Amino acid sequence: MPRFFTLQEAEELLPRIERLLQSAVEAHSEAAGHEGALERVVSRITYLGGVEIDPADYSQRKNLKRRAEGVVQQAIEEIQAAGVLIKDIEVGLIDFPAIFGGREVLLCWKLGESKIEHWHGVDEGFNGRKPITGEFGPRASARPN
Repeated sequence: MPRFFTLQEAEELLPRIERLLQSAVEAHSEAAGHEGALERVVSRITYLGGVEIDPADYSQRKNLKRRAEGVVQQAIEEIQAAGVLIKDIEVGLIDFPAIFGGREVLLCWKLGESKIEHWHGVDEGFNGRKPITGEFGPRASARPN
């Protein structure tokens, strides 16, 4: 059963989730960079019928990619364990399940936004975002930096 958040609960949890999500986004980008470098080596070998590669460099890239993927996985697990839904790891888009007007909705937040300011229905997605009004209840006090 999903956890449902009030707006205040979601905002109180947001600094922790933001740190985890930032870490995941950066590690995801790093892993993609290593993957691209590894793919270029394999392509060169394939197209040139074999070339000499630096095995130490190739091995190090693989290890760095695995390490970055581990950071991503750990952050994702911690975010999900808190009851938060990850919608897009590349841009840092998450949702907090909530109840509004007797139905399940999602409080929507994107990395870089100063606070949770939007919500949408479970079937609407990011393009269906609506501004949060006072009907959602009190906001958490100012976020610590």
